[in-house]
Amino acid sequence: MTPEPARVLRELRKTARSEPFAVLDQVDPAEARRLLEDGLAATDATWEPEISDELRQFRALALARCRAMPEPDRPAQPVPEIDNAARDAIVAEFLASPHAAGLPDEAARYGARLLVDFGADYDAGRSLRVSPAKIAGFLLDWVPAKVILDDADRDALPHVVTAWARWAGERTGLDPAAVAQLVDVARDCGEDFREVYDHGADASPIRQFLHGLDTGGGLADAQDALDRRMFAMPYFGTRIGEEDYPRLDPGDPDERRLLIEGEHPEYHAVLGDPGFDGEIDGVNPRLHIAIHEVVANQLWEDDPAEAWRAAKRLHDAGVDRHDILHQLGSVVAAHLHGALTNRQAVDHAAYRQALDALRPPSSRRRAKSAVAPIRDAVYQLRVSLHGAKPPIWRRLRLPASTTLAQLHQVIQVAFGWEDAHLHAFEVGGRRYSLPDLELWDEAADEGTARLQDLASRPGTRLRYTYDFGDSWEHDVLVEDILAPDGVPHSVCLAGRRAGPPEDCGGVWGYAELCAVLADPNHPDHGERVDWLGHPHDPATFDKDAINTSLARIRLG
Repeated sequence: MTPEPARVLRELRKTARSEPFAVLDQVDPAEARRLLEDGLAATDATWEPEISDELRQFRALALARCRAMPEPDRPAQPVPEIDNAARDAIVAEFLASPHAAGLPDEAARYGARLLVDFGADYDAGRSLRVSPAKIAGFLLDWVPAKVILDDADRDALPHVVTAWARWAGERTGLDPAAVAQLVDVARDCGEDFREVYDHGADASPIRQFLHGLDTGGGLADAQDALDRRMFAMPYFGTRIGEEDYPRLDPGDPDERRLLIEGEHPEYHAVLGDPGFDGEIDGVNPRLHIAIHEVVANQLWEDDPAEAWRAAKRLHDAGVDRHDILHQLGSVVAAHLHGALTNRQAVDHAAYRQALDALRPPSSRRRAKSAVAPIRDAVYQLRVSLHGAKPPIWRRLRLPASTTLAQLHQVIQVAFGWEDAHLHAFEVGGRRYSLPDLELWDEAADEGTARLQDLASRPGTRLRYTYDFGDSWEHDVLVEDILAPDGVPHSVCLAGRRAGPPEDCGGVWGYAELCAVLADPNHPDHGERVDWLGHPHDPATFDKDAINTSLARIRLG
């Protein structure tokens, strides 16, 4: 977004004329929307992305503007799958070229395979595409963050990349000036690589997850191990009571324990009280944390391996991470509780069998509901606030005949919204809203669209967006379709954390607001407290109050 589009266009044209890798092309609005949304999504998934303050401030508005554009009339092209044989063939071709002559054989083979894998897995399958940004990203970001190298491979990699830049540039038909620029970039980045790799471990959080792993099984095994450890402990900092822990090492068992406690703010007060020996909502907080710690440790070490296999099975079926941890914890409680409390012997075989038996709760009903949906059924939904960290979610049950207009009312109550802004749903690539809002010409009437007609099976996903300025996006997952229960209103079964205040700037603005409110010494603390006008505890979730309000909304 810019108030001076003509000036920006002139600068882009100038860059396209002077830079051999720059191309200025015109795309239609639908394609522009897809490109911009993909870019914003990639930024959200990047650890501490290098972005301007302006983007942080106006990201929600930019995303709303994108969604005002037409939807792409075709989905993004699927990333081509490049199997191991094809990757090995590219490596062999490079090694047979004169550009690879003089490189250490094994180090050149390993470095070239890393380059091929990087392009295949992180550049939409384009293993041979080369650019200055891609070379810099590979040497200075990706390798230091995700690959463990021995001394020989570390010393040889910059030379392998320089040779690869010349070979791939010529092979893909770049002109000599572009190839020369690639080689210069590779050499410059190579000079910085050793410093970044050797001294960047503390600055690169991913390295903490890879530390101590045996990568001898190849990149795929290392990636699976990385996924496993990041699933076990996806955070790097937390707050417990009044104490901030902005940088913790998830690989350290003691610091991992702090991160686990940080995920349970509802227990912070009692965990700090050595005299407390009771329960909260029927849960022993210390035992609950201990079981979470056992699950996290087992996932971290992949011992037993059945724990990660079960977690992947459940995650692939759409089960939320926190619920997966609870399901794994229930098996721990059933089979290891005696060992934790009374040092009883553990039947390891039975424990592993119980982990292997874990399945998504609705898997036995899924085939039936896909063929013959129950018209008077009850839908169990999980509604999550997209991008919120820590997660903010609600689990709801409501009649299958509920319209999207009624679901809008339910979500408003469940998250504490004030219904002061526009909203819309997206289901199966189609938008739904109130007709009198006239948001889009092609939008369907949410007042006549019912859950039972839009989501005939568990696993169906919907998107609900509220306030196109702050862009509060809610991911709605149909977790289960159950037998009728005769309840004419929605019921909140569970949830986590308070809903954000209105008009606080989207998920990024809310994270900043929480940080300011938690710090009485922050220069903006008083101003934000006055703006809010009432106390706000981000950890609060009042299920009873939500259900009292939901009972007033008749559905179906």
